[in-house]
Amino acid sequence: IGMLVDKTKRFELEMKLTKDLSIAKERIYWALNMPDFNPGSSSQLRTVFFDSWGLLPKLADRMNSRDYLSALGQPSVSDDVLKALLTIPTLSDAQRHIIVECRKYKRIQRELKVLDRYRHGGCIHLDYNLHSSVVGKITSTKIPNTLKSLIVPDKGNVFVEVTLEDLKLRVAAERLRNQSYIYAFKNKMNPHSLLTAPA
Repeated sequence: IGMLVDKTKRFELEMKLTKDLSIAKERIYWALNMPDFNPGSSSQLRTVFFDSWGLLPKLADRMNSRDYLSALGQPSVSDDVLKALLTIPTLSDAQRHIIVECRKYKRIQRELKVLDRYRHGGCIHLDYNLHSSVVGKITSTKIPNTLKSLIVPDKGNVFVEVTLEDLKLRVAAERLRNQSYIYAFKNKMNPHSLLTAPA
């Protein structure tokens, strides 16, 4: 079972993201004064952040080495690493701006890559996992926010949104026979208000 992707919306989003990618790249070029710089290149990002700016020791203060070093011992430039770099208080405004733009560039690149899978329409298929959560709920692949707007129901169908808010609390109330909570649920009350109600 899959969720249908609207081809027209997908194309429009691709055009918008391609333009946004170009703008982000241009901003990085000008900020670094390096017209040949490729913000999609991990080795070029490493050269700027760790060789030129010397941020590796400061990154080591913020992350465990296994989280920022590859198996070959090279520093990563993953989104988690870029977020950690942004927490360095001694960054200049220009450095902070470049890191933010590089994160934006990489995010847009990832979104375009996902969009490319649905170039000819088709369906988004999720992977479900029964064993990922200690509370026993079924989890699925997270749909990127950019793709959510592209999903349309099949002809003659509609989407129905369901929330399982307070489900664990409802099950616990029934299992423990907690009459206050059972009363609250049956009368469409917020059970949390029972805890905060004035005495």
